[in-house]
Amino acid sequence: IADFDRFADENSNRVIGATKSNRGRNKAETLLEQIMDLPNAPDVEIYTDGVTEDNVEAFLHGADLLVDETDVLSPQVGTLLSRETRGKIHTMTVMNILFAGVGTSFHHSRGMNYEQMLGIPEGMPLDEVKEQKIPLSRYIPYIPVYGDLDTCVNSLYYHIRKSVILKQH
Repeated sequence: IADFDRFADENSNRVIGATKSNRGRNKAETLLEQIMDLPNAPDVEIYTDGVTEDNVEAFLHGADLLVDETDVLSPQVGTLLSRETRGKIHTMTVMNILFAGVGTSFHHSRGMNYEQMLGIPEGMPLDEVKEQKIPLSRYIPYIPVYGDLDTCVNSLYYHIRKSVILKQH
């Protein structure tokens, strides 16, 4: 499990472990605690710096499948993972949409890859990929019916209203 991020209020609508007591804590560490609390817990290694060029090989070592849920604001991480897994490991990219989600699977040696899906030129340096503004429609080609637009609008309204109220105090 690799995640550099820490829990914040905005995670409460979609992230397991996003409780008041975990606010400010690293997500990978918190998830590890939850996994270790399971009966017959598996061996789990965490990377609290997320996936980087320095640790990507160790992170993927021995993997048969990668489930990639990197943030839309970090296309360089998904691209790094895609490049490292190509020809070796099947990959599934998953995007949360409020209480719904969309998953896209990539065969390790044929068909479209992550970079093609996002429109990233093959071989583009990762520092340039990081600066790319990828349209959300590339990540999420449709919104599932159980994650309808009204839910999105109402959630957005709630967060904007909450932000305005907090700034007034």
